[in-house]
Amino acid sequence: MDEAIVNYLNKHANWPQLALAHNLLLAHGFSAAIKWNAPVYMLDGKNLVGLGGFKQHCAVWFFNGVLLNDPQNRLLNAQEGKTQTLRQWRFSAGDTLDEAYLAGLLAQVKHAHQQGTGTPQLAPKQLTITEPFCQALAGDAALQSAFDSLSPGKQRDYADYITEAKQEATKHKRLDKIIPMIKAGMGLNDKYKNC
Repeated sequence: MDEAIVNYLNKHANWPQLALAHNLLLAHGFSAAIKWNAPVYMLDGKNLVGLGGFKQHCAVWFFNGVLLNDPQNRLLNAQEGKTQTLRQWRFSAGDTLDEAYLAGLLAQVKHAHQQGTGTPQLAPKQLTITEPFCQALAGDAALQSAFDSLSPGKQRDYADYITEAKQEATKHKRLDKIIPMIKAGMGLNDKYKNC
């Protein structure tokens, strides 16, 4: 077993569900690697399942979990409104991992992968641009042109960044921060890409 994965499981030994899930994933033929500082399980190099240990819970997540039949409703979307296809099965202290249920989910993951079922095409989120961002775009043709040239995802990141601010003063501070970034053709989170 990969030493980095052993270290991860040892670091999160307080979550025995992770070690059980890891063993079950390997038994089902998944290969494992550390990605995003956590174990990720693949078939044919495609990321399909991951594990995560945190302070208050641990989780098994399914990259295309929206495709899975989950009759016991154990899978949840941890970031409603942000994550469209990823689903996780979360465990708190004292929760047990139902290995038979997990095995059934893994069989579905394998079957979908073998059938070539990819990420479902979901409707894109509606882009909502609120004041004062709308005013700034309307009053600066160069800003509007630069914003229009960004990908839909980068546009949404910027729009959400302004919308999520609760106070008007914060919205204006954020707007002052992002205008030069937009004009430079940067995405809001580009600086984190190579971290």
